Amino acid sequence: MPSLSSLGLDVNPSKEPAQYPGAAAGESCLAIGSWLYPLVPQPTVGFAEWPLDVDGGPLRYKTAGRPTQTLAAALAIAGAPALADRFPVIAVGSNAAPAQLLHKLSSEDRVSLVVPMTLANVEAIGIAHSAHISKAGYCPYIPVADKQAIEQLSILWLDKSQLDRVTETEPNYQAVTSGRDSPPALLPSGERIDVFSMYRGRWGALRYTTTDDHRVEATTQERVFNLLSSHAWFRSLVPECEDGPLYAMRSLGSDEQRRTEVREQMARHGLATSDGLNRLDSFAPQPYSEAVSAR
Repeated sequence: MPSLSSLGLDVNPSKEPAQYPGAAAGESCLAIGSWLYPLVPQPTVGFAEWPLDVDGGPLRYKTAGRPTQTLAAALAIAGAPALADRFPVIAVGSNAAPAQLLHKLSSEDRVSLVVPMTLANVEAIGIAHSAHISKAGYCPYIPVADKQAIEQLSILWLDKSQLDRVTETEPNYQAVTSGRDSPPALLPSGERIDVFSMYRGRWGALRYTTTDDHRVEATTQERVFNLLSSHAWFRSLVPECEDGPLYAMRSLGSDEQRRTEVREQMARHGLATSDGLNRLDSFAPQPYSEAVSAR
């Protein structure tokens, strides 16, 4: 698989907020810097043994004559921590976009840029908008409890340094861990992830009106900003919204005080509601060997 730029996956929402949540890979892969190696799920075969083809990129010289590798072998060849030392983290927003993840990890010199990313079916977790505006100016996604939901989400398999770094970049989120009493996430190979972590929003979920408790389900920034602009208090705080969502995002991205005021007004006007995840209040990430079981 070519580089992020060749694939059109180099959109970084931190720099292009209107494009939030960014472009996800759309398949399981091993990310090494800006290069993605597709992983091919194998039924009944453990995740570590999924094959990948070295079609260029940073592994090409190290695997000359051996283009097909397993994930376990590729991690070893790349000099990266093994799967046994990695923790599953559900990504519901921009962390699922390789360009955003690379942006976060590359800001710390001692953090590896090698990350396996898998798709998985996750039950009872939906995606809504947080009742706040991010530092970049967009209204981000958060996980919410939804008994009816079955979502195909990205799971990042982070080593300890990567996990610490990503957590540092999430000041508006609380890292939490879903235990064995919750529905598991299911990998295409049949493995069940019984314990996984995620980032829970600190400010609750955005809802449509004060009388309708329906959360605003994950949508485009244009739509959510048009919704916010329907409120007089928002138009007063962010007059730039009259020129369109992009102008509103840019102005908020450069004004921390107004971002705080918008968040406070969301709560004051009853537009912030519970994410339904109150049962998740602790962070106890488990490595692959303890988090995953065979189906």
